Amino acid sequence: LTYRSGSFTASLRWHHIGEMTNSETEIRAINNQPAPSLAVPSVSSEDYFELTLQQQLGEHFDLSLGIFNLTDKEPPFLGSASSDANTDARTYDVMGRRYFLRFTARY
Repeated sequence: LTYRSGSFTASLRWHHIGEMTNSETEIRAINNQPAPSLAVPSVSSEDYFELTLQQQLGEHFDLSLGIFNLTDKEPPFLGSASSDANTDARTYDVMGRRYFLRFTARY
C-alpha cells in the first residue's frame, strides 16, 4: 500500500506466512495411524509489516525512514528438534523490530 503527496511517499508492506502442519501428522493420518505426540503439531499463520516514509529533497536527493517488523512480532516456537533457537530463521523474522535511515543522491 503506497500513498504519495507531492514529494512525500508513505508505504506499508505486508508479509504473510501461512499456517503449517507438521508433516508427520499428515503422513500418519494418510496411513490411518495414530497421531504422533508432538510438542508443536502445527504453527499458525504469521504477519509482518514494514513501514517506509520517504521525502524527496530537491531534484537529486531522497531521505527515507523505515521500520521492519513494525509490530515487533516474535517468531513462532517450532519445538526442540529445530535449529536456530527453536524456530526457522530462514522463514520467520528473528531479529524483531528494526529501524533504518537512508539518504540517496541521484545524478
